[in-house]
Amino acid sequence: MPQFGWEHFGDFDDLGAPDGECELCGTSIRYVFPVYHSKWGTMEVGEVCCDHLTSSDYASNQIKHQARRTRFVFSPRWSAGKSGTTSITQKGVALSIVPDGSSYKLRMNGRHGKLRFGSVLEAKIKAFDLIDSGIVGAYLLKVKLRLDHRHWERAYD
Repeated sequence: MPQFGWEHFGDFDDLGAPDGECELCGTSIRYVFPVYHSKWGTMEVGEVCCDHLTSSDYASNQIKHQARRTRFVFSPRWSAGKSGTTSITQKGVALSIVPDGSSYKLRMNGRHGKLRFGSVLEAKIKAFDLIDSGIVGAYLLKVKLRLDHRHWERAYD
């Protein structure tokens, strides 16, 4: 079996309990990561073997991301507001999930998003991914700079 040149592909599966078996080492696993080698084919392995075979921390980073997202989604810091709005502050972003008819929308630092979600859970997951990836921070910084720039232009016209 090749020791180098493996690649992970696709998403990992969470079995919910250590009901799987790593095809490399035989250990019981909860998280199943598919890996591929051109001279060997595919295998389903656990987090440690995936990181070892791919010479990366892809698997361990995915597990950590999922744990952070779960803590965020079910955090007791969420507060219920008026009209069914649910709010939290995360990484300096004031986030609200606002009912909009039969769907939900995100509001971050007072800015309303365009995406619609079928449930509060779906909105929380998307909000976490946007905040955690840095996309929201970059957007809010860009908007703030643009607003500050327009204010500066008006002040000197």
